[in-house]
Amino acid sequence: MNIRKRLAAALLGTAVITLSTVHAPPAEAFAGTPEDVRFVEITHDHVDLTFVDMSTAETSFQVEYKQLGTTIWSLVRTYRDHRAGQPAATGVTIRINDLPHNGTIGGCYKVWAVGTNVRLGTAQHCTAEVPHGMKMARMLSWTQTSESSYNGWLYGLEHQSLFREFEFTWATDYCTSSPDQPSGFDFRLPCLRHDFGYRNYERLGAFSANKSRVDSAFYADMRRKCDTYFIAVRPACYSLAAIYYEAVSIFGVLSVSQETIDHHTRWRAELQAQ
Repeated sequence: MNIRKRLAAALLGTAVITLSTVHAPPAEAFAGTPEDVRFVEITHDHVDLTFVDMSTAETSFQVEYKQLGTTIWSLVRTYRDHRAGQPAATGVTIRINDLPHNGTIGGCYKVWAVGTNVRLGTAQHCTAEVPHGMKMARMLSWTQTSESSYNGWLYGLEHQSLFREFEFTWATDYCTSSPDQPSGFDFRLPCLRHDFGYRNYERLGAFSANKSRVDSAFYADMRRKCDTYFIAVRPACYSLAAIYYEAVSIFGVLSVSQETIDHHTRWRAELQAQ
């Protein structure tokens, strides 16, 4: 065996020995998140909470609270479980009393089971529904033509769990029966925000009063997207944005012919060539 082969064999043997001595740490016994969170008693300024313990090795339970319609969560209580022997996940109900609460606005709670190396929490549970006026105010802030309004909506899209109690729908078919990326210009996010505006204003019974502004925001979003492309091809992008806007503004449905798309595809290619 030559020197190269002996060296390769030695390295391979070392690698095998190294791998054979690696052992995964034992998994911590921790069955799952608390279940069946309920409000036992609600008054103007406090809430009594119950939940079912479903973990086997928690060191404590933590309760977080936020006011209805906001996004800031605060730790309001740490409950250390002193049950003798710390039983396994047998469905024991635990009660935590006198949690802070703003009864005028309403609030939401999460319950976390905390172990040595793990923290598992419930979905939020709210003491009231978000009022119609608060939903309308949030929709108004997210459907303006400004870039700041778009960025606020985009944050909501990317952090939907923070706004769960609003019960907004984020469902979309993007640009409906027209291409989502016509002639290579990406209009997916503008179409998604447009769908968000249409569908949620319809659910809130306020579609007609807000349609025009949602359409204008759609046009502004597409033009801002066009601004991100090379300056030479922007005229084709602006033209498509105007056509998409006119389709929803005049007809209420985004349907653009393939002939129009093909024309703009050729136009973009010519602009790039020039």
